[in-house]
Amino acid sequence: MRSILLAVALTLAAVGAQAQAVDGDAAERQLFPVRGIAVAVGRQLSPQDQAIVRAMFDPAVIRQAGQSFSPLYYGSIAFSPDEGLQSEALRGAYNFHSTRASDAAALAACNAARASGTRPCEIAGQVLPRGYEPRALTLSLSATQAFRDTYRRASTPKALAVSAATGEYSMARGPGAGDTARADCNAKVQAAGGAADCFIAVAD
Repeated sequence: MRSILLAVALTLAAVGAQAQAVDGDAAERQLFPVRGIAVAVGRQLSPQDQAIVRAMFDPAVIRQAGQSFSPLYYGSIAFSPDEGLQSEALRGAYNFHSTRASDAAALAACNAARASGTRPCEIAGQVLPRGYEPRALTLSLSATQAFRDTYRRASTPKALAVSAATGEYSMARGPGAGDTARADCNAKVQAAGGAADCFIAVAD
């Protein structure tokens, strides 16, 4: 798992380095609702496999199967095309800050699990917020909820740091809020075996 997280972090390191922080008002305008998801299905899949992917994220199907799984955006599932959707190589990554990050994490995990000699894994589907469209700032469902419940109510100065490669984030307020938030976020990433890649996404 450590090698997978490190590979994802290295792939996405440039994303965090180039990101520009926005203030709370601008972030509020860009973030999506926390209720409701949309599912984007890989166009390379057969109609039957597309139906399988959609069923994976259908709340009614999940409840009927007696599972408590809740697909959180941004998420991705990857599969080995030589092994199919119903194989041990199928892997999911959820509650990331972007589809770029969730895709990279799911693909890394799937490629580590697929049988030797099989073709590289592909993305079968993505979990997106309802009404999704590309925007400059995207946060995981958990970070979006925390932004609205906690960050918006906090006094300034304050900052929200997020990881480019994972779903980790941290908020801080007071003098040096940006440095504190980034350090706390990086500590969480490193504790999980990843490389420090956090950056300030929102600051006031």
